[in-house]
Amino acid sequence: MRKLAACAIGALITAGAAQADLLVSFDFAGAAGNEVTSNANFVAAGISGPVTISRGGGIAAAANGDRFNANGWGETSAANALASGDYFEWTITPDTGFFLSITQIAFQVQRSNTGASNLVLRTSVDSYTANLNTLNNFIGNSATVTTLFDSGGVSALQNVGGAITFRVIGWTGATTGTLGFEGPGNDIQIWGAAVVPEPASMALMTMGVGVVALMRRRLRL
Repeated sequence: MRKLAACAIGALITAGAAQADLLVSFDFAGAAGNEVTSNANFVAAGISGPVTISRGGGIAAAANGDRFNANGWGETSAANALASGDYFEWTITPDTGFFLSITQIAFQVQRSNTGASNLVLRTSVDSYTANLNTLNNFIGNSATVTTLFDSGGVSALQNVGGAITFRVIGWTGATTGTLGFEGPGNDIQIWGAAVVPEPASMALMTMGVGVVALMRRRLRL
């Protein structure tokens, strides 16, 4: 029974795989930097728009041209920064009937010499527990730092039928130091697929869910 369930779910994942496309991008060219929120400049078909970036309650908007920027990065660990709301966040929600697979996440950041010098990317799929991408002790003086994370091997980010919230958490900086997304071209890019499973895939998913439910019922007896 367990083998059958695993086969059904595995077949669904294989059937739902698709070529990676740009799903969402943000470009802050022309921004003042201290906007309360900012909308993505591109949202692919199959994703509910607008997609909006905002700040956690622990940091404050700070003006700096062509950025989405903030100061207040005074915490000294990722755990404390997350608890204090020292992060940027945005949420991607698939349209009804669509499933998301996130394969790559790229962004460009700049910080002042006293801005947060450590960043980590986490998501809501595991309640912001796992570090997907980490930048430690990266350079300041408003130099552009680019990072790319390959998330294709993160099973929790594949074939997701609900919203996914991304948080870029920052720590170790002066409260007056600034950090923001900025660089040439798009400053944040999310790659992957937003697809409607074929009828056969939907049937496999239904079968897999049914088998798992049956197993749980038998275990309780």
